[in-house]
Order: sequence, then structure tokens, then C-alpha cells
Amino acid sequence: MIRADDTDLGDRTSLNLLAAEAAMYSRGPGVTVLHTLAAGRGRLTEGDVDQALATLDELAANIAARDGVRGHAHAHALRTRLADVRGATPIDLTT
Repeated sequence: MIRADDTDLGDRTSLNLLAAEAAMYSRGPGVTVLHTLAAGRGRLTEGDVDQALATLDELAANIAARDGVRGHAHAHALRTRLADVRGATPIDLTT
């Protein structure tokens, strides 16, 4: 489980899959941040979190356009967790 302080962000496998899926729709720096999350090591700034949030929004919009559904459940859950920890930056990731 990847953690940001006391918040569980997800397991390494699901975060890697999410980062790979996001890379299909975005080439922005948020994809790199999602890969950093999946690695479970490093430090995220508020700007990093903002980039990841924008990438997750882009992923959800593309899935909604493609499938006609609201979005990706895991992406939505991660977005909620990241928004919760955004103000506590910098965030040290741990496993």
C-alpha cells in the first residue's frame, strides 16, 4: 500500500495500471507524478498534486467521452484522496 502520511493512496499494481492508462490520454507532467505515486518513493509538492489531479480529470473526461459513463472508479477515488492531502505538502510517500 502506498501512503501519503496517514492516507492510503492505493496499492502499487493498481497505481501503475492507472498511470499507464492515464498515459494513453495525457502527455503532461501529471503522468510522471502518477508513476512517482506508484513507485511509492519520493516527495510530492502541491504543484505535483495539482498536476496529478488535472491528469486524473483528463482521464475521467476521456473515459466518459469514450464509454458514456461518469469515469474511472479508481481514478475518482485516488483524486479524492489526493485532494484531501493536497494542503499537507510536501508529501513524503511511503510503502
